[in-house]
Amino acid sequence: MAEHIRLSPDRKWVIFSANTGPDKLDVDRRHVVRVPVGKAAMEVLTPGSGMKWAPVYT
Repeated sequence: MAEHIRLSPDRKWVIFSANTGPDKLDVDRRHVVRVPVGKAAMEVLTPGSGMKWAPVYT
């Protein structure tokens, strides 16, 4: 599931919070994820046991 989806200012990346990651318990967590526009190459930026949501570009 993807939530809080944001397009980067240069329009090359999309970041969002998602319930995915390397741990089987991540289905109940949220992590910040990014993916390049036009390519299926998702990267979890904030793995771990915490909850991260509503990402923004700074």
